Parts: sequence; C-alpha cells; structure tokens
Amino acid sequence: MATDPVNEFKQTDGAEAIESPEDSIPPSVIPQTLSNQAQPQGSTTSRWKENHGPLLLTVFFAITGFGFLVIWYQQTRFVPPRFPDGEMIQTVEQLEEDSQSILQQENMIAIRIAGAPNDTGTVKAAIHANSATFNSGDQALVSQSLKLQNGEALWVIPVDGLPSEFAVAAYHDENNDQQLTLNRFGIPTERYGFSREARGLTGPPNFLDAIIERPQAGGLLYVFLR
Repeated sequence: MATDPVNEFKQTDGAEAIESPEDSIPPSVIPQTLSNQAQPQGSTTSRWKENHGPLLLTVFFAITGFGFLVIWYQQTRFVPPRFPDGEMIQTVEQLEEDSQSILQQENMIAIRIAGAPNDTGTVKAAIHANSATFNSGDQALVSQSLKLQNGEALWVIPVDGLPSEFAVAAYHDENNDQQLTLNRFGIPTERYGFSREARGLTGPPNFLDAIIERPQAGGLLYVFLR
C-alpha cells in the first residue's frame, strides 16, 4: 500500500526531517561554549592582574631599591679634596709657618676649609652650638661667607663667645645662590663638609657626630668638602 508523504510529514511534524543547529554540536562542546558566553567582561582584566601583578611589584621594589642605593652612594662615596698643582702646593714648612702666624694672634682660632673643586663662588661656613640649630644656617651661632683661594678658605674668628663644644658646617656655594644646591632627588650637587668628617647616610649627620671641643687660642681646625 502506498504511503502519503504529506500525511507522514504531518505525523512526524518534521522532527526527523529537519535537524536543529544544537543537534549538530557534540555534547562535550556545549558546556564550554555556554561558559565562554557567560563569562563576565572584566575577567580578562582580572586574569591580567593575576598574571602580571607580581611582576609589577617586583619592578616597583627594584626601582625603589635602586634609588636608595644611589642616595647611599652619593652620601658615602669618597671624593678626594682638591689640591693646587705644581709650585702652588704648600709644603709642610709653609703650613707650619701659617699655623705659627695664627698662634701669634691672641684669642683667635682658625678653621681651614679645603676641597672645593674650583675658586668660583664662596664658601659658606657656620658654627652651631646645639642640635636644634644644626640643620639651619640662619640660626647658627656664628656664620661667614669666605673667599676661595686654590680650593681653600680660611676663617679666623675670636675664641671669646664660643661654647666649650660646637660643630662646624660648610659648603661650597659655587653658584652664589646662598644655599646648598640639590638635584631633583634631593642629593647635593655642591660639595659640603662638617667637623670631625661627620657624614650622614641619607642627609646631614647627627650633631653629636660632628661636635668638637673648643680649641685654645691659636688653634687650627680642618673641615674637608666632598
């Protein structure tokens, strides 16, 4: 008996004749596809942070550590004092004669400041009596602007009025701007020095590290700029 194709299609509703797109996708692929479609938009940023966060922290700490090393090196490196060349170099006998002339000045002491790279500008020197004024040149007990000759400056001052203990600070004001010039990182670009060769790690030294006893009249003190 012949079958009617139209009636057969109505009975099956076309279920066997037409396949839906989902029927052609393997079952193992469907969950993965759906999960990808349901993934939030910020997941890519989250994965990037998870993968690169430690790297960014490592770079940050590396740069910070390098900066501290640069500051430490600038503060602790040794810069030899500048000495005149040839016949301008003073002999030991000449130094003794200079000291002898200072000794002949009653109630006076001298502070010899050496190490300037040139004779441009002046040397700013100050005497501090306590730690409260040690980092402020305006509040120093005594201060003076000194001329340079052969990379050195000589400061002769009376003993009267000086405390029994004090500290000396000096710097080479090469550009005559009345202050110690710093770069963008806060590191001095002009040479400076303190009594007792005191030096700080990331800044000026402690007052107690630079303190000295007042010499007798005619005494000679040295401060080296570096």
